[in-house]
Amino acid sequence: MSLPLEGAGALEAGRRRSPPLPVSASAWAALTCGAFALAAGFTSLGGGASVAFLIIGGVCVMAGIPASRRFPQQSDLQPARSAFAAVVSAWVTMILISTLAYLATGATSSFQDALFESVAGFTATGFTAFEDVESLPRGLLLWRASTQWMGGYASLVLLICVLPIYTPMNFIASAREGAKPVGALAGGSRLRELLGAYCALTLFCGGLYAAAGMGAFDAVTYAFTTASTGGFANHAAGLSHFGSASVEWAAVAGMAAAGVSITAVWWALRGRARALWHSFELRVYLVLMLVAVLVVWGWSGADGVTGLRHAAFSVTSAMSSTGLRLADWASWSWGLQFLLLAMIATGGMSGSAGGGFRLSRAVPALQYAYRELVIQLHPNTVHVVKLGRKSVSEGSLSFLNAFQVLLGIAVLLGAFGLALAGADLLGSVSGAISALATMGPAMGDLAPGFDAHHLGGGERGVLMGLMFLGRLMLYPVLITLWVLLPRLWRTGLEGLGNRHPEWKFLPQRGGRRL
Repeated sequence: MSLPLEGAGALEAGRRRSPPLPVSASAWAALTCGAFALAAGFTSLGGGASVAFLIIGGVCVMAGIPASRRFPQQSDLQPARSAFAAVVSAWVTMILISTLAYLATGATSSFQDALFESVAGFTATGFTAFEDVESLPRGLLLWRASTQWMGGYASLVLLICVLPIYTPMNFIASAREGAKPVGALAGGSRLRELLGAYCALTLFCGGLYAAAGMGAFDAVTYAFTTASTGGFANHAAGLSHFGSASVEWAAVAGMAAAGVSITAVWWALRGRARALWHSFELRVYLVLMLVAVLVVWGWSGADGVTGLRHAAFSVTSAMSSTGLRLADWASWSWGLQFLLLAMIATGGMSGSAGGGFRLSRAVPALQYAYRELVIQLHPNTVHVVKLGRKSVSEGSLSFLNAFQVLLGIAVLLGAFGLALAGADLLGSVSGAISALATMGPAMGDLAPGFDAHHLGGGERGVLMGLMFLGRLMLYPVLITLWVLLPRLWRTGLEGLGNRHPEWKFLPQRGGRRL
């Protein structure tokens, strides 16, 4: 009878020796970044950046070895603050590693440029701080694309594996009513299935680009930035550099697919593509996209297939929040520009790597507003808010309302910060919305054709904060700050109290003076 007890004791001791969740998440982030840094180093062999990438990659891989320890099992549910701190720490680790990589490889000597490029990369936002992208060696171009691909996968893990556990909002609806897709898989198998679907989407985009005539390297890097809805380009002119209608149509198909829920991709891989049409959100996504393309095509005044292609490119880029640029919509009418801004703010389907409010929230929000109007006229009416055939719980609606308030506050503060930093009013408001949606291009001073290297330090700082908040869906960052800042504040006050005992209103270690 002692053997089972000893085994249980050893298991319990092993669990106690497991690193904290934020440490494990940071180690996994370092390990992943190290692998891609090694790939970038081997890509640019013979160049000056190669040695730096290989050293950084080797150090990150060795430092990430502790990440091989298993995460706590689902039976050992972590507190929300621990899980959200792990999310924040993983992203911060990746951003710091990337910043170091840009500085060490000589891509830039400016810490501000390196930091902004890293934040834009891992938040999958279509802004760049590099003025001459085409002068970068291939290893750096691969690294830039890889940061967006890693950020896209990390956001899917957050949306599908973390947030649904701790929030009452159904962030990821199944592709078919009553089905249990990726989110129902257990432990590591869930992450493997998610990674498999994400890789399949990336291969789909890469195959489209290769078939359209792109070279192998460009097809791979643009596939990374399209599947992740990132928008980084290898050329200053973006996809216009190729001068190919086939490449542009390939991008339209890739961006439209990237805005679809990854669970839809998972069902398609399992041979259940016919079941996808039962997804109400997917039908809304496709219908809205089609209507918006026709409206933009007809309203922009561009005739022929070229006008249709530019309209489809702009709409799919906006709805999926990819940020790839082709047509300069700053020259379009104000109505069309605001239509694109509305699509950027709304975003695509839940469970996609894109940003924005998401259709799974926008539809219940509109129904909730309609219900409140009906109740004002008929107080005894029972009106259930639904997403397709599925009823939305009151807890989810309460969470949705809170999320809308927080999102509105973030937009207002972001617009105010951008205006203080020197942006015009239109650029401030649209830039705040676009950055929170992790899109990039907006209106006014941030219209397509302008990039971050034209902006000052204040504007970049505000945009970085908004991109980080938007990619992490507000809650992980806000909860982590809510827990961390009071501790830092108390620690700072205690330090002042110990150094200045005469300040009797400050706390001291071991007690508080009154």
